[in-house]
Amino acid sequence: MILAARTFVVRSTSIGRPIVQTINPVHIAIVAVIFVITLAAVPVGERLNWAGRMGSALGVDFNKLLEIQKKVRATPNALSVPAVSEGSSTFMLNGGPAQVTTSVVVTVIYRGRPSDPEGFADSIADEVLRLAPDNLGRQRLTIIVRYGFDIGIASGWRTFNYSHTVVEWRARLHGPLPEQPSI
Repeated sequence: MILAARTFVVRSTSIGRPIVQTINPVHIAIVAVIFVITLAAVPVGERLNWAGRMGSALGVDFNKLLEIQKKVRATPNALSVPAVSEGSSTFMLNGGPAQVTTSVVVTVIYRGRPSDPEGFADSIADEVLRLAPDNLGRQRLTIIVRYGFDIGIASGWRTFNYSHTVVEWRARLHGPLPEQPSI
C-alpha cells in the first residue's frame, strides 16, 4: 500500500523479494473517461449557453454580468475584478414589514494606491450604467474599491464602499436632472 509519504508497508516474509507497484487498468480507464467528459463539457456548455439558461431561471443575467466584468477589467488602474454579482438584502425596522433591497455589486482591485478612490468608483459606476442603464433591474449599485498587498506571510488591504441608487449615481456623475415644468 502506498502512503502519502511514498512509503511501503511490507510483511517481514517479503523482505528480499522485489516489490512491484501496479495500477489497475480499470482505474486508468475511469480517470481517462472522466477527463474526456470534462474536456467535452466546457465547449458544449458554452454552445448550449448553460450559464444564460441557468441565470434566466434564477432571474440573473450572467452574460451581462460577464460583459460588465470584462469592461471594468479593461479600465485603467483596475488590477482585477474578482466579483460582479447580484444580490438582495432583507431587513425589518422596528418589527415592521420586511423590506427587500436588491443590488448589483462590482468589486475592483486597484493597481497601486488610489489618490481618489471615490472618483475611480464614479468612473466604474458610469461604465456599469452605460452597459446596464437600468442596473439590471436592481435598486442599488455598489462599487467596492480595494487596494493592498498579500505576500503570503503578511497582507494589508484597504476597502472603500460606494452604494447608491441609479438615480443617485446619475446625479453624482452628470448633475441633477432639470425639473420638469408642472402642467
